[in-house]
Order: sequence, then structure tokens, then C-alpha cells
Amino acid sequence: MGLVPNWADDTSFRHYTLNARIETLNEKPSFKDVIQNRCLIIADGFYEWQWLTKSGSRKQKYLITLPKEELFAFAGLYSEWTDSEGAVLNSYTMVTTQANELMSEIHNTKQRMPIILKQEDEQHWLNGEDYNGFKFPYSNNLVALAENPNPSSQLDLF
Repeated sequence: MGLVPNWADDTSFRHYTLNARIETLNEKPSFKDVIQNRCLIIADGFYEWQWLTKSGSRKQKYLITLPKEELFAFAGLYSEWTDSEGAVLNSYTMVTTQANELMSEIHNTKQRMPIILKQEDEQHWLNGEDYNGFKFPYSNNLVALAENPNPSSQLDLF
């Protein structure tokens, strides 16, 4: 969805806040006031694109899951924005970190990945523990499945 800061003039701002880099949360005006507004974004998988050419003109789509397609939670931040007529919009952003080995191969342009919380860390995130402790890339056994596989796009890491 993209986070709409409470000071934004309109909801178009969310196009710039789909993700929040954990390394710069306290520097970015969009996020520094909502660092304690923590949420979990529940999923059973997500998609990432691997660029097969430097320009991105050819890409390979991958579905990233946990083994057995278990549910998991991304680290998120939320905000409540009120428009000029008093209507309230709740919005959120996904927090990202540096990519782990697998995601570096797939998200090969920006080397980023969402923070996937270990189950035992979910409550710590929600309770507002120092966000710097969540900068590590998730290292559990992520599974990456190529969608409409292209023989030249198979990764050796699987």
C-alpha cells in the first residue's frame, strides 16, 4: 500500500513509501515519527524479480516462500492519516534490509529484501525493541520458485 505520513497533503505520497530501509528509518521524515508504530504483515510468500539483462528489459519472476509454504510475518510500520474532510486512512510500509545470499542472486539490482521476522522475534518487534537489532537478513531456508521458468534463469542456490 505505502505509508502515508500524517503530515502529507494527499495519499499520492504512498507511492514513495512502499518500503522503508531499516538503515535510514530515523533519518527519513516519512518514517522517523512512526518508528514505534510497529505492525506485522502476514504472508505465505512474496514475489521478486531477477534482472536477466542490465537494463531490466528481460526479467525472471520468483515466488519466495518458507518450506511447506508456512505463514510468516514481515516487519512493518503503520501510520494514520486524516484528510481535509476528517476521513481516516490507515497505511503501512514494509521494512527492508540487505539481501541474504539467496535474495542477492534474485534481487540482483538493489540487493535488498523485506525483513522476515522469526516467529520468536515477532513480539519483540511489536514491543518496540531497538530496530537496529532486526537489521540482519533472514537466513532460514527460503525457497525460490521460478514462475514460467526460463532455462537461462535457474539459480544454483536451490
